[in-house]
Amino acid sequence: MHARLDSSIGGFETREAYRRYLPGMLAFREAAEDAVMNAEYPAWFGDWRPCRIAQALRADLRDLGMDAPEAPYRRHDLGHALENAAALLGTLYVLEGSALGARLLFGRAKELGLDEKFGARHLALQTQDRESWRNFVNIMERAGQEL
Repeated sequence: MHARLDSSIGGFETREAYRRYLPGMLAFREAAEDAVMNAEYPAWFGDWRPCRIAQALRADLRDLGMDAPEAPYRRHDLGHALENAAALLGTLYVLEGSALGARLLFGRAKELGLDEKFGARHLALQTQDRESWRNFVNIMERAGQEL
């Protein structure tokens, strides 16, 4: 999943490259967020859930005068792939890990004149909760005892 995501969104050093990045990220995040939000979470997850950024991505696209793309990921395919706790953990690992990378990407976006109010809302949102990754690591540790 991670390699497919990387190849579809790429990096960005220019505003044009950033414009190419946004649609791929939105397509992936909408499908993945729908799948994980509709998944059955084991009790050992507690009330933790991942940060949702798809709506912020849509706003970022609008800021840059872009339309949302057709989804290349079929939502039911991702949902079907989350049929057990291990698959859910793997998908959440990709989503939560992207928040760590968002700190670097947010800095790049700022260099392009984008910020939390225009064009880079989704990156700002991902960087807000610094405890989320630590909480997710704790969940993975509990999973090691439960699975």
